[in-house]
Amino acid sequence: MQFHLQFESDVAESDVKFVGYKIMIHPNEKVSEDVKSFKKLLLNSCGNYISQNSPPHITVASFVLDEQREDILTKYLDKFTSTATPFSVTVNDFGFFDAVSGQGVAYLSIENKEPIIQLQNLINIVLKIDVRVHKKHLLKTNVPHITIGKNLDKSKLEKSKELFSSKEYASNFTVDKIVLIKQPHLTKTYEVCKEFYFF
Repeated sequence: MQFHLQFESDVAESDVKFVGYKIMIHPNEKVSEDVKSFKKLLLNSCGNYISQNSPPHITVASFVLDEQREDILTKYLDKFTSTATPFSVTVNDFGFFDAVSGQGVAYLSIENKEPIIQLQNLINIVLKIDVRVHKKHLLKTNVPHITIGKNLDKSKLEKSKELFSSKEYASNFTVDKIVLIKQPHLTKTYEVCKEFYFF
């Protein structure tokens, strides 16, 4: 399947203004509310941590792009999602990435990762070939998961394991859109740019 459109000329190097972008999947309201309650529980037990206020999501892609190419980016994402098919995601129990230099993560596991991984791979192709995101500006996507807390030091990660390891959690939701967010200034928070619905 082809998603290629005619490529517009590159802007002059001096006009380049790089902006951080992410493409995400947002779970349904029930799973989102559950994740927010887990975040609050971790906050009350461990104190402040990175991602305590971030909306529940699964990261599909993370990259840096010249902001002047945003129209090109949204055009290709529109074209891509116009042929995408909704699929179901099953969330099943908690998981943890060990703390390395204070980078521990507590998360909800995705049982059926394959449809998300396929979506990640296809969107990465669109970003590299069509949008022409340079390889060095396209960050490697991790194993699909819904983050509860990230950048946890060893003690906070251990506390999160105490809180969640004995808990059971299972739910599911339908993925019928992706959300593009951007960080207008690389040191500030992200804002929603556009939602792209599958058909």
